[in-house]
Amino acid sequence: MAVETYDVLIIGSGASGGMAAYTLTQKGVKCLMLEAGPLVDFN
Repeated sequence: MAVETYDVLIIGSGASGGMAAYTLTQKGVKCLMLEAGPLVDFN
């Protein structure tokens, strides 16, 4: 099993989590987003 390393863990894929992930990845930060539901929340 390969081990992945991330700079930031984002919990939740709502508006705030999505914007945080977008902003950080644009700056080269490697992010992992966790979502409790079966789908990413695009609302």
